[in-house]
Amino acid sequence: MAALAATSLNGVRIYNLASGKTFPQWLSEKTKRSLAKDEEYRNRVELLQDFHFPSGTQRIKMSPDQNFVVATGMYPPSVKVYDVRDLSMKFERRLDAQVVQFEILSHDIGKLCFLQTDRTLTFHAAYGKHYSLRIPTFGRDMAYHRQHCDLYVAASGSEVYRVNLDQGQFLSPLSVASSGANVIELNPVHQLVGVGCEDGAVECWDSRIQKRVGRLDVFSSLSAKHFVSSNTTMDFRGQVTSLAYHDDGLKFAAGTTSGHCLLYDLRSAKPLLVKSHQYGLDILDVKFHNSGHKVISADSKVIKVWEAQDGAPFTTIETPAEIKSFCIAGKDHSGVILVAGEQERVMAYYVPDLGVAPKWCSFLDSLTEELEEQSQSTVYDDYHFVTRENIQKLGLGHLIGTPLLKAYMHGFFMDARLYNKVKAIAEPFAYETWRKQQIAAKMEAKQGNRISIQSKLPKVNRAAAERILNADAKRKSKQSAPATSNLLEDDRFSNMFANKDFEIDEENDTYKLLHPTTSKDKQNKRLQAADIDSDVQSDEGDSDGSVAPSSIEGKCSDDSTSEEDEMSEPEVLLETKSRQTKSQDKASLNKAGMKYSELGNLVGKQDLLAVGSRKDQQQRINKKRLAHLSLAERMQQQSDQVTSTFTRDTSRGGAYTREMKFFPSRSKQEQGKRGGKDSAGKDENGRKRRAAHPAKRGPYRRPVR
Repeated sequence: MAALAATSLNGVRIYNLASGKTFPQWLSEKTKRSLAKDEEYRNRVELLQDFHFPSGTQRIKMSPDQNFVVATGMYPPSVKVYDVRDLSMKFERRLDAQVVQFEILSHDIGKLCFLQTDRTLTFHAAYGKHYSLRIPTFGRDMAYHRQHCDLYVAASGSEVYRVNLDQGQFLSPLSVASSGANVIELNPVHQLVGVGCEDGAVECWDSRIQKRVGRLDVFSSLSAKHFVSSNTTMDFRGQVTSLAYHDDGLKFAAGTTSGHCLLYDLRSAKPLLVKSHQYGLDILDVKFHNSGHKVISADSKVIKVWEAQDGAPFTTIETPAEIKSFCIAGKDHSGVILVAGEQERVMAYYVPDLGVAPKWCSFLDSLTEELEEQSQSTVYDDYHFVTRENIQKLGLGHLIGTPLLKAYMHGFFMDARLYNKVKAIAEPFAYETWRKQQIAAKMEAKQGNRISIQSKLPKVNRAAAERILNADAKRKSKQSAPATSNLLEDDRFSNMFANKDFEIDEENDTYKLLHPTTSKDKQNKRLQAADIDSDVQSDEGDSDGSVAPSSIEGKCSDDSTSEEDEMSEPEVLLETKSRQTKSQDKASLNKAGMKYSELGNLVGKQDLLAVGSRKDQQQRINKKRLAHLSLAERMQQQSDQVTSTFTRDTSRGGAYTREMKFFPSRSKQEQGKRGGKDSAGKDENGRKRRAAHPAKRGPYRRPVR
C-alpha cells in the first residue's frame, strides 16, 4: 500500500494496519533485493514480525503484563508468541489438534493451557508441552480462577467441569439447568461465575461455595422488548454466545445468536439496553472499553463500537475476512484492536478516537499524523470496477446477470484477470500507447529543469484554464472583490491541468447538462465564426459572381487583365465600399428571413440568388469557375445548355421554390453600358477604346444569376 489504508465512519478515522501483503521468510536474497524497488513493500506497515498464519487465526490474547501476544492458528494447528518489546516473534509451536480456547495461567507466557477439539486440555510451560488430560465431553469455553487455582471448562453437556491445578485433580462440577453451556466468564471484582447456556439464560454461581445464586432469562427479555417472537419453541430459542463483565463488578453484557447485545445490572433482571447488530449473526465476542464507557461487540462480519449509556453507534469496523475473536491491546483502554479471522495475516486496526496506541507501538500516533493518505485506484486488488458503457465497449454485454459480473452502484465488479485478458484482446496496442505516454512523461520531467518559455495555458483542459484566467481577470478588475488564490497555481488541482486522465470531455452530454452556460458560450463562438466565414464567402461571391463582359464576348484573359489594371484608384475604393454594403445587406436579409412577397424589393438579381439554398450557392460557384475559362472551354462544357432559351433548374431554398425561365434580349445601348463605353467609341474616362479582334467575337447569351 502507498500509505496507511484509512476509512472514516461517523467522522471516526480507522487505520488498517494489516492491509499490505505478506512475504515469506524463505524468499531468496535476489527476490528480497528486488522488493526494495516495490513501492508497496517499502511503504508497508508491519506491526509485528511474521504476524500471520498459513491459513487463518482462531484465537488471540495478550498476556496480563501486556508484554506478549499469543495467537493460535489452524491448518496446521499451531501457536505463536510475540514479544511486543522487540516487535518480533518469540517462538512457534505445533499442536496435536485445533484450539477451541486457551488461557494464560501466569502473568507472562510461562504457563499456557489449550482447550482442543479432541477433548483434551494441554498445558505448556516455557520449555514446551508439560501435560495433557481429557475431559468427558467436548469443551466450548474455559476460565481460570487465579485465587483458587481452579480451571472452569464449559462443555456441551449440562455440567461445567472444574480442575484444580494446585492439587492436580478434578473437582465436583457445576450442574446447570440447561442442555449445554456455551460460554463462561469470571467477574474481576468478586469472582462471580457467569455461565451462558443454550436455552438463552445466564446462570450466576458463587465461586466460594459453588452454588447457583441467580438465573437470568435473556431470551424472555428480548421477547418483552419485541426483538424476537415469544412463540418460539424451546428447541429454537436463542442461545447466549458471549459474556463480559465490567471492571466496576456490577454491569455485564450478554451476546445472543440472534445478533443482540444486552446490558444488565446485577441488581436488576431487566436489561438496561438492547443493541442489535442488524445482521442476525451470532455475537462471537463482547468487551467493555474503559476509555469513554464504550462497548465493543463482534459478529462474524463486523466489529461495532457503541456507547454504553444509550447505544449510540460510535464506529464500525468492516473486516475483509470472517471474524473469530478479537482483543484490545493495552489493558482495554487503547485504540489498537487485534482481530483473529480466516485470513493469513492477523488483522489489526487503530482507532485514534477510541484511545492512544500502546507504548510498544507508540509510533502509530506520529505515523497517522505525518503520513499522508493517498487515494486507492481500485476498491479491491483482485477485482476491477467497470461501468455499463465499458462493458458494451468490451463486447461483454452478454455477461450481465452472470456470476462473472457483480453489480455494484452504477457498474460492476469484474475479476481483474478476466478484465486484463479482454482488455488485451479489445485493445492490443493499449500497452504500447501507455508505454509511450510514460516515456514522454519521464522525458518531460527530465527536461523540466531546462530553461524554456512557459506557455500561459496548460496542455490539458486549455478551455477550462482559459475560463479560470478570464474569471480571475474580471475579479481583479473589481477593486472591492476579495483576493483569492489561482486554481492553476494550487497544488491540489495540479493534476487537473497536467494529467490527461483528468481531461474534461466538453462534448459529453452529461457535461453539457451540468454546464449549460459553458456549452452555450461555445455554441455562440461557433456561430460567430460561421458568420465571419459566410461574410467572407459572400464578399468573394460579389467580386467574382458577375461574369466579365470581355470574357463572355470572347475577349482573352490578357485583355481583361489589362482593363482591370487600368482602373483608377477611386473606382476601386467605390467598388470595395459597394461590396461591403452588399455583404451587410445580405447578412441582414439572412437573419431577418425574407418572405417571397418581399423579394421584389431587393436591389438586384445577385441579392435574389443570395437568399437561395445550398444548391443555388453551388451553382453560383460553378458559374464563377466558368467565368475564368475561355470561350472554347466554356462552350465545350456547356454545349448542352447553349440554346435559344436558357432554362434554370428548379431552385428550392428558404425564400422561393419556383422554376424560372429568362429570355435575354438587350439593345445596343445596354451593350454599350455593359462594356462601360459610349457610342462615340470612347470609354467613360475619355480614352479611346480598342477594337476587339473579329475572330474573338461570337454569340453571347446572358446566363441567369
